[in-house]
Amino acid sequence: MRGTRWIAGIWIVTLALPAAGQTIYKCQTAQGPVYAQQPCAEPGGNMTTLELQPDPAPDPRDLARGAAAEAASDEALRQNRLTRDESRCVDSMTAGQGSQSSRKIAAYQRQISALRAQRSHYLDLAGIAYDNGIDAKVTGLQSRIDRERGIMMNNLTNARAICAQRRADADAAGDSTTNHRRRETQNSG
Repeated sequence: MRGTRWIAGIWIVTLALPAAGQTIYKCQTAQGPVYAQQPCAEPGGNMTTLELQPDPAPDPRDLARGAAAEAASDEALRQNRLTRDESRCVDSMTAGQGSQSSRKIAAYQRQISALRAQRSHYLDLAGIAYDNGIDAKVTGLQSRIDRERGIMMNNLTNARAICAQRRADADAAGDSTTNHRRRETQNSG
């Protein structure tokens, strides 16, 4: 109960806090401490005078450091967002193409495995000719795999270039916004 009165007293002081540099009186009553802007009404009561001091003015160097730290944090968050957006851009531009090429490559690899299983184990002229025909088909399928991988890499490279340009444009737009914020901060300080 006593702790509740103490907290209530501080809460009341906070709400009724006069302007800095003024005097507050703390009066001890039978019900507990009472804070007022006037001296205690009870004669002979226990009274304490509290002088409120104004808050010191903030150091301009601290304000500048805080503004610089906030600007650096904002810039890091902006760069993180731009990186995430660029990654999403590349993913969205290559999503369907990569899976289609991957399916083609997997089909070519299955065909290569089936052809290699058909190789002859005969060392006669017919067996060697048959194996050479299979090897030629395998080489053709491997060329198709290489072509599909090249297409995938070309599409990825193009997507990265397009998305990097979009990021550069967004970054340039963000720099003008950031510079505007810096000028506002400097002018207000």
